[in-house]
Amino acid sequence: MGLIKGMAAACMALAVMGAAPDVDQEAQDHGAAEKIHKLDIMLMVSSLRCRHSSATFEDEYDAFNRAFGLELVAANRSLEQDFQSLYGEDAARLALDRMRVGVANAYGQGHPWLDCDQLKEATSHLLVDGRPDALTRMADELLGGKRLAYEQVDLGVDF
Repeated sequence: MGLIKGMAAACMALAVMGAAPDVDQEAQDHGAAEKIHKLDIMLMVSSLRCRHSSATFEDEYDAFNRAFGLELVAANRSLEQDFQSLYGEDAARLALDRMRVGVANAYGQGHPWLDCDQLKEATSHLLVDGRPDALTRMADELLGGKRLAYEQVDLGVDF
């Protein structure tokens, strides 16, 4: 009987340790949320820009939104919460709006190295893969991990 109680106590301890917030995990989650949100904006803007080309992918983008809707909403909420805790509600809203407009403007004239056919193929690949963790991997590939031009300038927000 003592062995069973000891194992139960060990399991409880592991469960409690697993439930403790991990600062590195939270930073990782924020980074993933930001990447996913930027990926969504880039694909939306690109699908609109490419809609008059032979490689239109509005249907694929709509399917992407349906397939990953929960992840996209969670990423958006995570960013909103992070920005609010850092800057307060009003400044957070302004900073998020500027980030979103900056991403949209950065891709409004086209992706730096991918054409409409390649963006359509990438969006289709995400749909075939279907796994939520594919979003951050694809964001790394499509966004290139490079800072966008808007991120390199002062946005005029005083936090």
